[in-house]
Amino acid sequence: MKAERGLTATDAARAFYEAYAAKQGKERWGEKTPQYVKTMKRIGSALPEAHFIHLIRDGRDVALSLLDVSWGPNTIEDAAVKWTTQVRRARRKSRSVAHYIEVRYEGLVTDPEPIVRHVCEFVQLPFDPAMLDYHERAGERMAGVARDLDPGGDRERITASQRASQHSLVSEAPRSERAGRWREQMDPGDVATFERIAGPTLVELGYDLVGH
Repeated sequence: MKAERGLTATDAARAFYEAYAAKQGKERWGEKTPQYVKTMKRIGSALPEAHFIHLIRDGRDVALSLLDVSWGPNTIEDAAVKWTTQVRRARRKSRSVAHYIEVRYEGLVTDPEPIVRHVCEFVQLPFDPAMLDYHERAGERMAGVARDLDPGGDRERITASQRASQHSLVSEAPRSERAGRWREQMDPGDVATFERIAGPTLVELGYDLVGH
């Protein structure tokens, strides 16, 4: 049947990811691409089986991380706008897809098992305790991205060493101190600036404000 009607974009996407999963000895596949929040409706239309998992983190912690990478925003104002825009866009577009959940970063790093079990139930995948030991195999997995990356457009090339540095934490077990680190590491003026821009979204998500 496929040969008669020609290869569609949906066929190609499924074939590509299924081949990658098979190469890794897996039956299921997933992809972590934050920019997909812009195209969830299109992806959901092409792949009705797609399940979207939105991992939400306190924007002030996100800002600290983004300002520390080569491809991130350059100012706290830009970081606040970027975080607010992406979170609100994802929550708005979630209404147009069939399968969507939100989980919190803070819960994932402080008590990961309940969160992982919840995600497994959502995607109809049996929970395996080995899922909590992902960091023990991270080196092998990250070897596949040990190369320079050209993001396209007018953005600068990301070197292999930069990519390795930006993903270094995947080789460690979840660290609860990563949650709320902005309280100790963010300048009070930057906190005030971030909350001035992103405060309503932080409150909507249940995060406390210093300036409240």
